[in-house]
Amino acid sequence: MPRKAAAKIRFEALINGKSQNITLTELLLNLAPESSKPIRRLYLRDPVEDNAAKSFAEMLKTTTSLEELSISLKSDGASALADALKTNTSLKTLHLWNSCATPAETKVAIAVSLLTTSSLENLNLHIGLGDVGATALAEELKEKRVNLKTLNLQHDGITAAGDGALKTVLATRGAHTIFTSGSDRVSLRELQKMRNAEIKAAREREEREESDKRASAGSVPADVVKCPAAASRVTNRIFGR
Repeated sequence: MPRKAAAKIRFEALINGKSQNITLTELLLNLAPESSKPIRRLYLRDPVEDNAAKSFAEMLKTTTSLEELSISLKSDGASALADALKTNTSLKTLHLWNSCATPAETKVAIAVSLLTTSSLENLNLHIGLGDVGATALAEELKEKRVNLKTLNLQHDGITAAGDGALKTVLATRGAHTIFTSGSDRVSLRELQKMRNAEIKAAREREEREESDKRASAGSVPADVVKCPAAASRVTNRIFGR
């Protein structure tokens, strides 16, 4: 986008917790890696047109400061954003609204790209996937690794029909993903329990392995590791006490 055109585009935004009226030019300069006014949290209040969105997406590829973004985009802008996040390493939380009628296959492609982005941890999607999109998304994710910690689709028009397929896939492809949808509030608790159980099992496994290593490291019997009293008796024998 030409510099003069970018200077004329203004946004009402919440930047690092403060309300501002800012031009696209200023926004891009503050997102640049060398900026003296880095933007860490950005909430754009109005829908962003495709031309501005594409310029914004280009800057997202290289920015190193932005950690949270809330933005409303049209079809091409959302696709450009998803593509930019393949190389972005700073963004952790994204709230994405789709502000126009977008083909279902495009919505699914955008969602797949975002769900498998390596740096993104928390994703709130409001793009109108619906049951058809949710089922197609589940199919696309079967062979991909999901890196998210939380996925919120509560306002995406998904009922029990599309919810089950997604929940099953996310539980197997992204073990640490907490999934919530409008149709199944309990899925959040279920997947949280699954995650906690896996963490507990891993911790217990590590403790057993560490105990076995200590027991086999010397001549001290294995029960010494587990019993302080036994350790004391062995020590007394060694030093003739």
